[in-house]
Amino acid sequence: MGCHRTSWMVALGAFLSSCLLLYECRKMHGYKFPVWSIKSCPKNKKDWDDRSSLLNCSYRRSYTCCSNENFTELLEFCYPSQVISIAKGICAFLTMHNSSLDAFNCSGFRQGCPTEYYRGSTIYKYPSCVSLGNGCFLQEPSCKSNQSRHHTVQLDCPIPGFYGENCSIPCPQNCYCHITEGTCLGCLPGYVITNCSKKCGVNTYGAGCKQSCGNCSNGEPCHHVNGSCPSGCDAGVYNGDKCDIECPTGLYGLNCQNKCNVNCAVFARCNVKTGKCIGGCQPGWKSSTCDEKCGNNTYGVECRQSCGNCSNGRQCHHVNGSCPSGCDAGAYGVKCKQPCGNCNNGEPCHHVNGSCPSGCDAGVYNGDKCDIECPTGIYGPNCQNNCSLNCAVSARCNIKTGECNDGCKAGWKSSTCDEKCGNNTYGVECRQSCGNCSNGGQCHHVNGGCPSGCDAGAYGVTCEESCGNCSNGDPCNDVDGSCQFGCDAGVYGEKCDIECPTGRYGESCSKTCGDQCQGCNRFSGVCELGCLPGWTGQRCDEPCTFGNNKFHQVTNMRLFSDFLFFIIMTNV
Repeated sequence: MGCHRTSWMVALGAFLSSCLLLYECRKMHGYKFPVWSIKSCPKNKKDWDDRSSLLNCSYRRSYTCCSNENFTELLEFCYPSQVISIAKGICAFLTMHNSSLDAFNCSGFRQGCPTEYYRGSTIYKYPSCVSLGNGCFLQEPSCKSNQSRHHTVQLDCPIPGFYGENCSIPCPQNCYCHITEGTCLGCLPGYVITNCSKKCGVNTYGAGCKQSCGNCSNGEPCHHVNGSCPSGCDAGVYNGDKCDIECPTGLYGLNCQNKCNVNCAVFARCNVKTGKCIGGCQPGWKSSTCDEKCGNNTYGVECRQSCGNCSNGRQCHHVNGSCPSGCDAGAYGVKCKQPCGNCNNGEPCHHVNGSCPSGCDAGVYNGDKCDIECPTGIYGPNCQNNCSLNCAVSARCNIKTGECNDGCKAGWKSSTCDEKCGNNTYGVECRQSCGNCSNGGQCHHVNGGCPSGCDAGAYGVTCEESCGNCSNGDPCNDVDGSCQFGCDAGVYGEKCDIECPTGRYGESCSKTCGDQCQGCNRFSGVCELGCLPGWTGQRCDEPCTFGNNKFHQVTNMRLFSDFLFFIIMTNV
């Protein structure tokens, strides 16, 4: 782009015309991107934004205005960086050989040196960094410019410190004196008070003791006249006469002889006195000077990330957490953070890709990493075996052993539920007992039934019911317990398991006891409590005859009882 005032530019309008009138510019050569010489840099944010827009700078190419490397002219350009951050005590300038920004230490400026970090877009706040003259920054004490406001007092005597006609008379001690009268017009540098008898105080020197000094070794005062440090400089400053220039970027300590650690977060930026890294350390390093690698199984920024599982307990790489010597058994990957799958017989997996050289253990797929469990219903090496259908939850078993997770279905036992119940047991966990199956046979393992029938004297599905009293000891029906040929004496019913009711006796309770019988036996019909009066016989079915001893005995007993009852009632 050309920046000379031309007729077509004026047509852009009042705003653009005023911008071009304020800034005269010409394109420079020898740089890697477009650079223009400019009379003065923008003096406020609005001007800065206007110039940025005019040069078509963008977020990724920041507008910048600064000195060239010879400090002879100001340049403006779109610098290929999103954000330009400049440290305090630094003025930026553009080099030609690699077209990059470099830093000028401005700590020795009379005034205007930036006192804090700042962005390139706010350089207008520090005009001292863009004020040039005679190949130097105007605020440098050594810069001799036509614009400098400083001047030196010249005395008429060619020999300073003398006065008189031939300049042969010494001035009063430590004074500038009148050329003819010898009166003290002011103190020589390094002295104060009316008679110039007192040296400058601590950390001051020069004319009127108005200049400050410091940073002398171990806090020693500087020379009161020239500000020099007799025993050298303190850490962090140049070893010059006045020790008033900080170490350049990347150096620190006594005489600025030490280099900042390259592991500082901001490359080689450290405290000029202590070497402590500004902004912390780069990943993998710790301590104030960033000279210690991360340890104790840590790595990364500020050693905050943890690592482990490196072979033989070794430390992981301090920057990226990798394990250069490989992983412990059971882990793999660059950082050994991934667990191995189930390799055959506990063999370790490959430390890089996690594969199992000799195949998989039982219960997992035979894939590269053996890290996929057998699907439901399958178990064992290479997942080739089917879980038992007799598992309580059908086909649900341990993927390694085949053991049924929730036990067995009714009628089955063993860890894999492949054995039927035995020893006269059946049902869930074979807890129920059975028996009485025909010829001592085993009952059904699930429901306890006897497929071949029951032993004599038992009936029912599980032959657990006892037969009643079938006639002549005949066996009952082994299904329903009924007695095919009737009942024994004293019982009745289909199963001959109900005792005869009062007044009945005999087989199937088919016979009736006599009315004269007391306590009729349900089996034989014998009257166990005797007969009513006038009857005799085992079943009281024989009437008594007169003269029968038993009748007379009964009659006499009744007469006697009546007599006793009469006697008792009479005496009452």
